[in-house]
Order: sequence, then structure tokens, then C-alpha cells
Amino acid sequence: MFRSRFVGNWFRTREIGQWNPDGSLIILGHKNEILEPVEGQFVFSRYLEFIYARSPFVNQIFIYAKKHFPLVAIVIPDYEVVYRWAKQHDLKHNYKPPELYQNLLVNEAILEDLKKIAKEAKLRECEILYAIELDGKEVPSIMTLQKMRLASHYAASIKKMYSSLQESPVSNQENISPALNSEDVSHLDDEVPDSVGLF
Repeated sequence: MFRSRFVGNWFRTREIGQWNPDGSLIILGHKNEILEPVEGQFVFSRYLEFIYARSPFVNQIFIYAKKHFPLVAIVIPDYEVVYRWAKQHDLKHNYKPPELYQNLLVNEAILEDLKKIAKEAKLRECEILYAIELDGKEVPSIMTLQKMRLASHYAASIKKMYSSLQESPVSNQENISPALNSEDVSHLDDEVPDSVGLF
């Protein structure tokens, strides 16, 4: 079973890495985690998730991009941090997670913090998030690396985020992606697997 994974004395793990001048090796990510938000520019979702997880708002994050479309993300927030932010900003709202996570101001604050982190980390333009959706249900650790299952589970949310970008000025920025239109969004059904149970 494993013999086909060997090439000489090397074992194929499908990890993508780069050798440094000092002889050390950096693992950039897995082959299945490569995204292409802009034609010819590739990013590794796991690496970006590690960067964006620096946000105090973030408990877990799952980054996705349809080919040649901006990056979007599902964020499982740290409820205590979101709750304190809402209180500090005198948010007149039900403080229970499901309702709080649907609040536009909360979503905007978290997205703004993520963009701040991207700037501090000197991420490329194609590595910046342009839409997020909050979800209160934590993903089991064993599932966090199963990107296709995550994409399938969050298929409806992904389509919703791209639909929102369709009407957003960001969709017209040529350096990010071609302008989104209704036909592009409808074609998401062909690229994102049907929603299935994950937990």
C-alpha cells in the first residue's frame, strides 16, 4: 500500500516545502490546501489560518477560495472576546451566541481585525480575506485538516459570502479577482460539494 508513495528513499507526503539557503526545510502546506484566488498566485490555506488565528476574536478559522475568487472564511469566534467587545461598545443586542454572531457590527469588527493582522503580517493582496461568516459550533480537531469535508459542510455559507461580494465594491477590484456576477455565483454549486454532515 505504501510502496507507491516511495521515490527512492523519499516518502511522498504531498506536503509542499522549500529549502532555505541554510539547508533547513520549511513546510508550506499540503498539496490539497493550495488555493488560487488570483490567476497565477497560489496560497496555502493552513498557513493563512495560522496567521489569522492570531486574532483574539478567533477560536477556529477555515479559509476557502473558489478559483480566481477572493478568499472568504468561516470563523468560529471566541465567545468571551466577542461578548466583551459587544459590552464595551454598548451593543444593544441579545448577547446569546447565535444572535450575537449574526450582528453586522460584530462581523465588521472581526473582519477589520483580521485585515489588520494581514497588514501586520505583510500578507500579499491575494491573501487578504474579503468576507467572513461566524459559526458558533466548534469543529472537532480531527476534522480541521479535512478541507473538502469542511467546504462541503459550509457550502451554503460559502455561496452566501460570494453572493454578498457580488454587490460589494471589492468585487470590482481587478487586482483581487474578476468582477463577480450572478452567473459566477450560480456556478459555485459545481465547485463546492453539496452540504453534508460534519459533526
